[in-house]
Amino acid sequence: VTPLIYLVISSLVNVGLDYFFILNLHLGVAGAAYATVIAQFLSVVLCLIRIYRGFPILHVGREDFQFDREQLWQLYQNGLSMVQLYCSLESISWELPLS
Repeated sequence: VTPLIYLVISSLVNVGLDYFFILNLHLGVAGAAYATVIAQFLSVVLCLIRIYRGFPILHVGREDFQFDREQLWQLYQNGLSMVQLYCSLESISWELPLS
């Protein structure tokens, strides 16, 4: 339920900042964009605080960033096969008539 509450808070802040930036500061569309970015940033911060306080298993430490050569090789192999599939499908789509 908490992420939904954060979404509601973020939406209300967005609407409030929209009115402030557009009507008071006369920023127009740029003001609406600023309001959206600020509200989304607030939502991210609230969610990160919730994760940090409520879910210790999700904490990231220095030991989580160890280099694993075998895992890197597996990721490379998976990515390479996906690239080959994408390229073969893309070449087929170029050969199809548009009409």
